[in-house]
Amino acid sequence: MKKYILFIVIFILILFLLQASGPTQKIEWNEFVWAGSTIGEEYYNKAAILVPFKFNGIEEDYYLQLDTGALSVLYGNSFHDIEPSHRVKKEKDKRPSIISIDGILSNYEFTNEDFGLLQDYGPTLEELKVAEYKLIGSLGIDFFKNRILIIDFSEEKFAILNDQNDIPRDIKKNSGFLDMKYKNEKIYLTSKIGGKDLSLIYDTGSSIFDIIATKEIWTSLTKIKSAKDMKLLEIPAWGDIVQLKGARSESDWEIGDVTIEKPLIFYEPSGLENFNFKSIQADGLLGNAIFYDNHVIIIDLISKKFGIMEVEP
Repeated sequence: MKKYILFIVIFILILFLLQASGPTQKIEWNEFVWAGSTIGEEYYNKAAILVPFKFNGIEEDYYLQLDTGALSVLYGNSFHDIEPSHRVKKEKDKRPSIISIDGILSNYEFTNEDFGLLQDYGPTLEELKVAEYKLIGSLGIDFFKNRILIIDFSEEKFAILNDQNDIPRDIKKNSGFLDMKYKNEKIYLTSKIGGKDLSLIYDTGSSIFDIIATKEIWTSLTKIKSAKDMKLLEIPAWGDIVQLKGARSESDWEIGDVTIEKPLIFYEPSGLENFNFKSIQADGLLGNAIFYDNHVIIIDLISKKFGIMEVEP
């Protein structure tokens, strides 16, 4: 009798533990690819995040660059060579066009998503045949308006989720979450360097950088005294070659519960409009370099939360 009662107690305990733990979570992880680039005399092996992509119904593999600082676009020169007429759901205006397509990002299928079409831009299909990666456009932040994007930099993988309950428990438990603003089709994050508040736009398209800021902020945070302490970079941007000047901050960067030691901050000295952060009510851009190797980030555009989890390098 005692053994029977003990068995019932153990059985009830097991049921209780199973209910408490909830159903087993399944998450579809997908690998991304780091594309490298030579800038000046230096090679950067993590210059862009490329996501495998297919048009629905076409077996050919392509790539989109993950660029949270921009909108989703396809390159017209290659798209018009690929395009079956039934795949264009709608087209407005001629320059630029807005098209609606079905596709697959690794294993994540989507339907009827709007992409801009950059007319007379990008490689042709013939040129793509000899390219290292068949890059056909960009996957912008607008794609994730009602979704959650998780990027695991440590294992070079990503996941796209449709529900907050799908975020793995270990990531949710070990991440620090902070509020973010989503406006002007951009993500705004508040952080601090040396007690100074900064509003930065998270831009995965500026992958090799820690932070790009205004000249005023750069000057106040670096207090650079000699040109030999600066790092100069000439990068291609929007059809131009742009020179950026960089130096280490005198103080650490704090975002949520995470502290990054003395980040490298750049600014663009000539006053190009694309680096006029004041016009978009920001102090600068935040790139991927801060998160390389040992961070997982969660961009939750459903609840407007940004999560950061540190992992062992």
